[in-house]
Amino acid sequence: MAKITSQRQALLYSRLLAGFLVMAACFSVPSGFERFMKIMVTLIAILNIMSVHKKHDYGPLYFFIVTALVYNPFIRIIPADEISILINLLFGTMLVLSWWRRW
Repeated sequence: MAKITSQRQALLYSRLLAGFLVMAACFSVPSGFERFMKIMVTLIAILNIMSVHKKHDYGPLYFFIVTALVYNPFIRIIPADEISILINLLFGTMLVLSWWRRW
């Protein structure tokens, strides 16, 4: 098993943080937390895009690109609250699984 560097480990834990932030947004939260969550998830997705791009692994690369687009804090892509809860659960689960699988 390859040794994980501290920078890689910090990047993996940032995915776990993003997953929990997204899952917490499924509950009724203030709009300030929702904006904070979108900014953090977008930044974490961009950092992961830059990291995964170096390995030429395109599956996780596309996932993080879609994550950055969906949670963009400037343009609201998901219109309804019911759909946003489902999407938050889906992306939160995928972010936690990407931490567990160590993409």
